[in-house]
Amino acid sequence: MSSNDTDHLKAGVSLSDFLKPDTPEVKQIRSLQDNEAEYSEHLGTIEGGIALYYHEHDNTITDKEIISILRDIKMNLDKDVSYFSHPFEILMLGPLVDALEKKPITFHEFKLVIDYILWSIDNRSWMGDKQAYIKWICYFLGVYTAKEEKQYEERMEKLGKKMHLSDEDVDQLLMRGEREFTEDEIEKTRLQSEFFAMDADEKLNFLAENSPEHFDLFAVYLLELKERRELELMKILAKRVSKKFGDDPELYLHVAIFFMDEDPNIAKSYLAKALSKVELLEGAQEQEKKSLEIKIKKLIRGCDRKNK
Repeated sequence: MSSNDTDHLKAGVSLSDFLKPDTPEVKQIRSLQDNEAEYSEHLGTIEGGIALYYHEHDNTITDKEIISILRDIKMNLDKDVSYFSHPFEILMLGPLVDALEKKPITFHEFKLVIDYILWSIDNRSWMGDKQAYIKWICYFLGVYTAKEEKQYEERMEKLGKKMHLSDEDVDQLLMRGEREFTEDEIEKTRLQSEFFAMDADEKLNFLAENSPEHFDLFAVYLLELKERRELELMKILAKRVSKKFGDDPELYLHVAIFFMDEDPNIAKSYLAKALSKVELLEGAQEQEKKSLEIKIKKLIRGCDRKNK
């Protein structure tokens, strides 16, 4: 099927028509980490589509918009293709069908392809740029002109200095040579990828069992829920995970800050827990404890003001 054959695609067809049924073996796959080559046809189609859409059609589109679009596709595979209305979605339909016909995959595998790209986008959210992933994928795929490529490299070098990154880290961002990763780094990346591919219940159960040793994943997911305005799930997640914080006031404080704008009363309850644990903080000088107490009390007063 031609990628331009959109009339045929709109004739009562859905993306699910081009996907194979899942098997017990396929359902065991947790993420595409370390298996990117096997799914390069599908990953490349979406990644290339993102880069070309940004570079040739809309240079204002953001990573958040791409996330929303990909989630929309993932959640509506059974919908008639006419359901999709965003220009990027419409542009992607033909190439996606071409890729699925060229190398058929199952529903679960296709969702993992989208999850992998969502994870890649999330991995660049720390850069402080609303288009961090989009600009990176343009660079990675060689879509930029020579001038644009040079400008991107200069921005990454400036970011490296601002974030106090090593030259080696900056080179890694720009894919200049290969860096040997430690076993811990490889395992952390694998775990992040698998976590990102979990559904909401699986993420909740994983964090409830494995926090605070994986507090970074907990914080990232809490932020994601906050951005999606899923307050009830935030409450459940924070309550279950915080049971493992023990005597660490800084973890309670971190959670409280997430709720400051959403629900000052909940924030205040976690701040109260944090305050009650300050004296138990191991390895801290008295002055450090005092400073932390002052900070917590200031935030409690802030919660009180919000409740007036």
